Amino acid sequence: SKLLYPSADKIGYVGEKTVLNNEHFRNNSLFVGISNSKGECYGVAGFSLATIPENAIITSAKISFYPMNRVAVQVESYGEWRVGQIDERTVSQIDSFDEIKNAKVLSYIDRPTGSAQLSQGVWRTYSFASQEIAVLQDSLKRREAYFRMEGPTTLPLNRASQLMQWDIGYGAYSGGLTFRPKLDISYT
Repeated sequence: SKLLYPSADKIGYVGEKTVLNNEHFRNNSLFVGISNSKGECYGVAGFSLATIPENAIITSAKISFYPMNRVAVQVESYGEWRVGQIDERTVSQIDSFDEIKNAKVLSYIDRPTGSAQLSQGVWRTYSFASQEIAVLQDSLKRREAYFRMEGPTTLPLNRASQLMQWDIGYGAYSGGLTFRPKLDISYT
């Protein structure tokens, strides 16, 4: 089994209304969901697969994210958060909102997490089913895998925000490297 982490320049979020999306990589948090001020927001995490042999057979995989703060999730039981592997070949600029929003999703990992199931300070792990492992297996040839986290894209009635904050493991707002998203791959 090998534990992989995104490099600092491959982890961040893009917001529909935020101008400086490139500054959301390396030193911020993953804000995922929607708010009046930021618009729709997506998290992005890119992992190098260079340390896994190209001919390895993946037997299991899971990806985990650390929820830091749900203060901006204003309604307890509204919306869900899900993680999908995206085709990085459809993204030329990782900090482009339009490119990340419209990236081709190769597969969604596990089931979505409902708002009421999200607890700050409790790791959220998404486990790959066999068809999702097959998609990851194909990525070994390209030596990298990119994931997009998405949340609700509409606001609850009379609310200004439904944004979940996740740790990226880097920068001043992070709990430290221990809290980076992690991709755990077992292979033979």
